[in-house]
Amino acid sequence: MLWALHESGAGTDPAHERWLIDRVREPASGSRLGLYDGLHGIAYVLDLLGHRDEALRLLDLCLDQPWTELRDDLTGGLSGIALNLDHFAALTGERRYADAARQAVDVVVGRLGDVDSVAEISGGKHPYAGLTRGGAGVALMLLRRYERHGDDALLDHARTALRQDLRRCVRRDAGHLEVNEGWRTMPYLAEGSVGIGLVLDRYLHHRPDDELRDEATAIRRCADFPFYAQSGLFAGRAGIVAYLAERGERDAAREQARLLGWHALPYRDRTAFPGDQLLRLSMDLATGTAGVLAALATTRPADPLHLPFLTPLPDATRVAGAD
Repeated sequence: MLWALHESGAGTDPAHERWLIDRVREPASGSRLGLYDGLHGIAYVLDLLGHRDEALRLLDLCLDQPWTELRDDLTGGLSGIALNLDHFAALTGERRYADAARQAVDVVVGRLGDVDSVAEISGGKHPYAGLTRGGAGVALMLLRRYERHGDDALLDHARTALRQDLRRCVRRDAGHLEVNEGWRTMPYLAEGSVGIGLVLDRYLHHRPDDELRDEATAIRRCADFPFYAQSGLFAGRAGIVAYLAERGERDAAREQARLLGWHALPYRDRTAFPGDQLLRLSMDLATGTAGVLAALATTRPADPLHLPFLTPLPDATRVAGAD
């Protein structure tokens, strides 16, 4: 929530920042380490808010944990951790962060396998597809690494990770492509196809591929629906808004943002949004009001908000061209 408030321009309360710092000064035993579910994400936000010393202290604490045994994904695993470590290595010039990032990348690549290493179903007894828990998150990390270091092998691995996710997608009758969970199909940002589409677009920025471009086009059709049951960033309309805005389709993003009004509910003389399954109001980033705020900020004409690490580095085109 602090990240959404800061990045949207709404501002944060210093007391809330201090509350967060105090809570992670001595993290509880068993605290998660991930980018979206744990201490790495808190370190990222603390630095963004101007608390670099606290952020680096927390990052060093994370490196003292047995982190290489974590899963590979973006939310709580090595892909998110590698992105964060590479980010801090660039900010600080500290070799230990760069070395740890490289170690995380090597572990993920070593586990990747080939396209057929995954089932054709996402979730259940199988690993998930998608941005937060699937191959798209792995590919995002590899693409960011490529943009910073320019190793073509990273593009090859990113393509494999994306094709693993596309293997778990199905084309619907209307021609759009959604993640296949066996009992339902999903178009959404976190575990659905538009999250894959965001990273697929990023890959195509560096390496043209007619087959993958056709898949990206089919995913784009998922963002034209007039109705989405939920409003959230990870599994609802707000994620569709962010997807369209990240593609530069501002008019389409603003139209979907306008339709977020369907989901809005009055709360303490203001506006809030329901969480997953519409069971209660939520204020968090993934399911609730903070995620809607972030999505709305992606549609700003000037200085639009971007989700962490989803925008290519400023010199990414030059790096690709140099190869």
